[in-house]
Amino acid sequence: MAYKVFVNGFPLNASELNTYLMKQSIAVFVDATARDAGITSPANGMLCYLTGTHKFQGYANGAWVDLN
Repeated sequence: MAYKVFVNGFPLNASELNTYLMKQSIAVFVDATARDAGITSPANGMLCYLTGTHKFQGYANGAWVDLN
């Protein structure tokens, strides 16, 4: 996934918002059920935190895996 430095005065397209901000943040959910409902099409490299189990997870090769 690419990295972008935004510049004042240039428009921010929805595709840029989704790629550069939404997919590069750590989403917080209570559990895996809430995560799966909130992220229906995960992409490799996405991260999340599950508050119910205090676990960070990453999405890789079609599955969410614990990072800690």
